[in-house]
Amino acid sequence: MEKVGQDVSGTAVPGGHYCAEEAPDETLAALTAFFGSGTVPQWLYRYFQGHAAPLPPGLVMALAVR
Repeated sequence: MEKVGQDVSGTAVPGGHYCAEEAPDETLAALTAFFGSGTVPQWLYRYFQGHAAPLPPGLVMALAVR
């Protein structure tokens, strides 16, 4: 497999294929830490925090909303 990322990180969340259902608190903590880490654009972080920041022009996203 070809390596394409130079600055990557990861974490383990207990569970199987459905981490959001099997370990919701741990999944939320991992996602919150990732989106608040400065590694993602702030507009995306605000979007997932529910601040209804508009998405950049031309960007289309499909989201599963709980």
